[in-house]
Amino acid sequence: MNSDNTVFCPECGEEIEKDADKCKHCGSWFEKPILEIKTELNPQNSENNGHNKIEYSNYQSTTKLAIFIVITGGLYQLYWFYRNWRDFKAHKNLDINVGLRTLALFIPLVNLYFVGTQFRDIHEYAEEAGVKNYSLWVVIITWVLFVYLQGRLALNGNPLLDIVSWIFIIALIIPFLMVQKTLNSYWLKEQGDLPLKKVSGGEVLVLIIGILFVILDIILILML
Repeated sequence: MNSDNTVFCPECGEEIEKDADKCKHCGSWFEKPILEIKTELNPQNSENNGHNKIEYSNYQSTTKLAIFIVITGGLYQLYWFYRNWRDFKAHKNLDINVGLRTLALFIPLVNLYFVGTQFRDIHEYAEEAGVKNYSLWVVIITWVLFVYLQGRLALNGNPLLDIVSWIFIIALIIPFLMVQKTLNSYWLKEQGDLPLKKVSGGEVLVLIIGILFVILDIILILML
């Protein structure tokens, strides 16, 4: 959570000083104090905070995202997709079934459609909001490539290849960080400087399951 003297840059989502006229992370210049810009971008923000319409920001630390993906062996990405559908359903009043979409991620080929759809939707929302965006096709292609290679190596039955598959789990961070940076800029613009929720109950459950699977995988590798 940011301190009383800092806010988040509306362009890159990194923490900067309240009175900064330039972001030290992405180099964006601000003609007005950052707090004035944030108020103009979302004039309803102070009103929403006063009525407790939104308790926490949907902003997520990119560092935390990267760590969670790695320590769960990539399982956390399922929660990440679920979280985005849930947040946008509430934010834009979408008529979608978040649970069914998340379950669809377990179905080969079908999951490609829903993953691509979410990446596309986030890209379009960012375009509408006028925030710094990512390359849609670069994200989709890298995600498909890394997931495919990781899966093929992990299911090969060769302990050495199983270890190598972890390289692609780590590489899987790349497309997610690209999208998350855009998401952070989007939520900062839409929600303002709301407090950040550290770890939700759903995240804790996914982390426990993911870490257990990773430990089991390591044990199986050592036994072979």
